[in-house]
Amino acid sequence: MQVPERTYSYVVLIISIIELSKSLPAATNHRSLESVCRHYFPLDSDLPHPVMLEEHSGRQKRGAEDKMRIKVYYHDSISELSREKRNIVKRRVVPDAVEYWEDILQVVNPVERIRLNRKCEENQYFLSPGDTTQYCKNRCVETKCGEFKVPREHLEGCHTCDETGRNCKQEEEAGKGVSGVDFVLYVSALTTPQCLEAVGGEAETVAYAAHC
Repeated sequence: MQVPERTYSYVVLIISIIELSKSLPAATNHRSLESVCRHYFPLDSDLPHPVMLEEHSGRQKRGAEDKMRIKVYYHDSISELSREKRNIVKRRVVPDAVEYWEDILQVVNPVERIRLNRKCEENQYFLSPGDTTQYCKNRCVETKCGEFKVPREHLEGCHTCDETGRNCKQEEEAGKGVSGVDFVLYVSALTTPQCLEAVGGEAETVAYAAHC
């Protein structure tokens, strides 16, 4: 089997949105009102191939009044926070954000489940016309959404080809995916270079969103 090689990436459905700053005490020092965005957008090499959504069988459609369903998964780092901070994240910030977006966003096209494609070595993979399967060039590697390692059961199967696009095979079966939802939210509390970006000696970033 030989298929054309693709090395591009695109934004997919899994997005993290946390407005933690609204739940924290106001700063005591006065700073310029001018806002400077210091978020580093993911590189193309950080993004896997677009997610393929498994649609419901038949012609079933949800009504326009059906609201978005969001499923939250917390990283182990959330459990390592102090009780006070953990409660801010799990009892206030995230539930309030989820409730807000579920209330104002509506979904028309139903899906059976969501599965994220595997990350490929150096983000190089092959696609065959008419086939939605992604074939990683040489091998699949660890798949992350931001700093969150995506659970194996949330991933598509690992399919690989050699560097010429031949000898293609399935290395691992697909996970069961995330069913009954329209949006998956991964939440972590990890220190990253983006959090350490400082202006005037103080870190400016309280929380940031990442797509994958």
